[in-house]
Amino acid sequence: MNPIGHSSPAFCHDGIEETMAHVARDGFTVWEVVAEGGHDPWTHRKAFQEHAPSYGLKLQVHAPLSDANLGSLVPTFWDLSVRTVERALKGARAIGATRVTVHPGNHTPLSRGHYPKLHEAARKAVRRLDRSGRELGLELCLENMPTGWAFETDSVEKLLDLTDRTELQLCFDLGHAHVAKRIPEFVKAARRIGNVHVHDNKGDFDAHLTLDEGNLPWKETLGGLLRAGYQGSFIIESRDRGSGKESLRRVRSFLKERTD
Repeated sequence: MNPIGHSSPAFCHDGIEETMAHVARDGFTVWEVVAEGGHDPWTHRKAFQEHAPSYGLKLQVHAPLSDANLGSLVPTFWDLSVRTVERALKGARAIGATRVTVHPGNHTPLSRGHYPKLHEAARKAVRRLDRSGRELGLELCLENMPTGWAFETDSVEKLLDLTDRTELQLCFDLGHAHVAKRIPEFVKAARRIGNVHVHDNKGDFDAHLTLDEGNLPWKETLGGLLRAGYQGSFIIESRDRGSGKESLRRVRSFLKERTD
């Protein structure tokens, strides 16, 4: 059965050992660490190293997303964003994680209406991160974004263009693809997918709801990925612990029904 993990920016305000205990106790086998705040893997690498063996969790990392923008058109901010992600890659390596998911870039007032320029800035960043990731022995996954004023990197085509001539795989975010009306094309690209983010919404915005609270066809989507041979993790992204636990219960039930 595919490993099922939990991830939430809300966890970054809790202690590392406390979060590990909750994730493991709730029944998850993977924790995708959001590399921000109190969970910055490089700053707090000793705490991760000290406590991880006690809980038996496989660790993945989600690169910083709050202020890092790989598509920035301001050279100083672009460079700082790339170096911030590279620092998270070093942290991932230090805590024993092997997979890191990265956001491709987002619009600012300067870039709105100029997506090709944002895309080229992100392409340059991705190629630099690809080199850094390979040197550290990491698997990097570039995530699709929802449709909206801040994002345009919402399609398989755009992600494949950004990752061309790199070793990056794709992170398929179901909720983002549902907003962008692009779920089928990602299922067809299952062989390029190295990580999957699972959450629900009603197709209008990225609400990160508990599964079955929206109208995302998540069972059909996960089933399509499995039929295509996807063997990686399903990472439940939630707004809080309770929502994550309920989504875990529903995914487990679905996977069990497929094997009975």
